[in-house]
Order: sequence, then C-alpha cells, then structure tokens
Amino acid sequence: MSLLRDLLGGSGASAPPSAAAVSLSRSSASFQATNDRHDYEMVQLIGIKASGAHSVYLCKFKPTQALVAVKKVSLEHVEYSAWEAEMEELRRLRWLKHPNIISVSHTFISRHELYVVSPFFSGGSCGTLLQHTFKSGLSEPLIAYLLRETLRALAYIHSNWFIHRDVKASNIMFDSTGAVALRDLSHAVSMLRDGKRQYIAYQFAGSSPESVPWTAPEVLEQNLLGYDNKADIYSLGITALELATGQAPYYGLPPTKILLLKLLGPSPRLEDMILDSHMRFSKSFRTFIDLCLNPDPNERPSALKLLDHPFFKQVRRRSSLIPQLVQSIPPLTQRIKRDSAWSATLAASSEDLRIFDDESARSSAMLDDQDNGQDNGQYNGQDNGQPANYAGDDSMLDAADSVATLQPTFSAAQVHDLNAPELKESECL
Repeated sequence: MSLLRDLLGGSGASAPPSAAAVSLSRSSASFQATNDRHDYEMVQLIGIKASGAHSVYLCKFKPTQALVAVKKVSLEHVEYSAWEAEMEELRRLRWLKHPNIISVSHTFISRHELYVVSPFFSGGSCGTLLQHTFKSGLSEPLIAYLLRETLRALAYIHSNWFIHRDVKASNIMFDSTGAVALRDLSHAVSMLRDGKRQYIAYQFAGSSPESVPWTAPEVLEQNLLGYDNKADIYSLGITALELATGQAPYYGLPPTKILLLKLLGPSPRLEDMILDSHMRFSKSFRTFIDLCLNPDPNERPSALKLLDHPFFKQVRRRSSLIPQLVQSIPPLTQRIKRDSAWSATLAASSEDLRIFDDESARSSAMLDDQDNGQDNGQYNGQDNGQPANYAGDDSMLDAADSVATLQPTFSAAQVHDLNAPELKESECL
C-alpha cells in the first residue's frame, strides 16, 4: 500500500512519522495533529452519508482543546467507485492550496477505516444556515462577503485548470474568525490531459443528482460543445439567488423539467423569487446575478473579472460580518440537535463513538500487504493547513447506491500522477 502512502503525503519510509509531525494553522489558532487516538475525543456526529460509509464527527483535540472535524470512511463498506472518488478528492486537496479552499490537515487509518482530520468551522455551511436560521435569505452585505471569498477560491481553481462543478450554499463554509472556504472537490474535473491544457471539458459523468438546480445548462445538455469553467460561474449565480431568498430556483423539480426550463425558459431573476417584502437588494447585485446566469457561457465573465464587479465594493471594510453572524446564531451542534430528522441518527451514533474510543490507532506502516492480512499502521498526510470542514447539512445526506462489501485496491496506473509537482497559488489573487 505504498501507493496510498504517497497519496496521503508520507515519505514512503518504513519508519512511522512522529506523533506531532503535522502542523495545522488557521487564523491565529494552531495545533499539532497527532496519530494518538487518545488525543481525539469524539463529541457529536455532524454529518453522514445515507449509505453509512462516510460519517463526520465533531471532535476535541485534547492537547489544545481545539475543535476539529474528523471524517471517517469505511474501507470495507464503500463501493469501489466511491473510494476512488475519495482518493481523487484527496489528490486535489493536496494540489490546490488556497485560503478559501478546504484542505486536509491529517490522515490516519485505524483497522479498516480511513480518518481525515480538518479544522472545524463553527458556523457550518451556508446551506445549514439557510435551512435552520435564515430561511428567507441573508442580507446583501453578508451575501457579498460570502460570494467574494467563494470567487477567490474559484479564480484560483480555474487558474490551475480545474472546474469545481458543485458550487452551492451547502459547500460554502464559514467560522467565527470570518474565514470562508469552498469545499467538496469530489466532482471537480481537470482541464489538463497528458500534460496539455484543454479548453473544453466533456466529462459529464460523476455529477451529483442533488446538484442539478445549480448545474449550468451546457453541462446538463451533454452535447458535443462540452463546457468550460464558466459552468462554475452559472452555479455561483444560482447560489447568489439561494443566499438571497433561502432556496435555489428549480429546487424540488424533476431533473428533466429543470433541464427544459434551463434550455428553453428565461434565466431566473431575483425579483421573481423574493418572498419577503422587507428584503431589499441593490441594482449592482441584480446585475451581478444576471451576468452569472447568462445562457451563453461565452458571455459570462470569468471569476477573476467578477471580483472587480461594483457589487463587491460594499464589503471591502466589512470583515467583521461573519464573526457577528456566528455570535448571533446558535452553535452548529445545537442547530443539528434541533433537527428532528437527526434525532434517531444522533442516538444511533453514540455506540459508534464508544467503538472509536476503544479502537487502537496504530502508528506503524499502514495496511502493509505483507502483514498477514492485518491492518497495522497509519499514514500522516500533510497539507498547508488552510480552512477545511464538514457539517451536518443536506449535502451530507444525499442518496447513495447500495454499498458493496469490497476492499479497494489500486494499481500503479491509477495513481501514476501522485508525484506531480504541487500547484502554486495564483499571484493574481
């Protein structure tokens, strides 16, 4: 399993990394992630896949009392395609490093489960915020701040020839320090083929069915014209409407009807979706949305160009908006507990928390193929420690196919690109 060691950032040496090998910093807070299971106290389940193969817990890192999110992936009860997607996302998180993009701070394996540790965002996702607190939408200055930070992430992603393909409120995270990060690169596609840049993408498989309301019409159409990174700009426009009104247009409609409406009907307009008569939005915001939702992708501005839009002038000195927001709402854990749909899930997770505390997280080589079939070891992955998180919102509860009991294996061809040089942050940002 040396290939997996390379993926998770190990050196490939037989000796395990030291217990405090990974340094994680975000804003003014920092801690040293360790391999010692006793250093992570499970507090509460905050996210789960419908299949049960992926779950996310809020944990307390005992040495510093810092809160972290720990994503647990079962290696025995996950479909091979889902496992490949998990590994591919870890590759992207290793390559794409930016303050407004999630990153993994630490990884290790205990028995047949992969654990991915990342900072905990106390605000959760914007999707959770809309679902539980601001059901009629957010104020314009707050929307502008969230969209500006998201655009910075997209501008960086696009400058490195990737398309995110899943921009929506539930994938925008925030915390009490004002940090905002775009998560979920599991559906992203690369515009590099055999070392050459491609200007059109034709990968239509792998998109999330739940994300159809946010998906650009040219992606849904799946024709020979393909699509490019302007598809993310369209999704950002739908996200802007979602943040302003509390719900994305087309939400709840059958995918086929959504496709027809997007191809044949007019683009959604803010004034047609406002339900709260007290909500007021500027002309610059409406113009911003119209630019993003232009049916012709060639007429949509790039992410970098949109950062200069007059709509964002109002947030240049409003860095305190997010901290004030977090202080005014209940903690994420309380918001999750108040959700009746989570009651049974949280109760059932208590036994899982006990099992985690009883496990032995070993620190020798991970899943050694010559270890007589025993799982013995850990890997220590290191990224740059930028914001990352997972939260218990609708994106963690998406439908999944039945899970096969299959232990994933890899070939050298599948992971030949793991030693590719890391991409550098775009200087234009």
